Amino acid sequence: MTQKTLMLLRHAEALDGPSDHERPLSPRGRRQAEEIARHCKESHPTPSRVLCSTALRARQTWGALAAVLDDSGDVHFEASLYLASPTQIANGIGGVADGAGSVLVVGHNPGLAQVVRSLVHPEDPRLALGYPPGFLAVLAFEQEDWAGFEGAQVRLVDFHAPDAD
Repeated sequence: MTQKTLMLLRHAEALDGPSDHERPLSPRGRRQAEEIARHCKESHPTPSRVLCSTALRARQTWGALAAVLDDSGDVHFEASLYLASPTQIANGIGGVADGAGSVLVVGHNPGLAQVVRSLVHPEDPRLALGYPPGFLAVLAFEQEDWAGFEGAQVRLVDFHAPDAD
């Protein structure tokens, strides 16, 4: 068995836009994204695979992380992650090549929050923060492949919400 790390990141705060898909980050959202990027660099391994929604706010959130991380990893912009259901998110993660030790998913609520709730003990006090824009949940488990991650014994390693005002 090998250690796998799954990082689930909700995009940072966004402004209204010409369409929901094209909503850009707000100034506060840019600060949130920069703060979460610093937190990731200090606390977690650089992801070996990134799955990112094609929505502008998700791409801009990932861009802030990529600017801070030493290696941007193997990045895939996935239209299926735009407002994805938990099943769509799980299918994306399950399709990652087994050699990837860590995966970062940059997406949206309510799907990301539902995935976290399905994998983590619901009474974990860290979840009392809710799932605000820019939240990062980092999960670890022992598994040979990504396809079976939903049945793995998952530990919540970190739950971080940016403070950027």
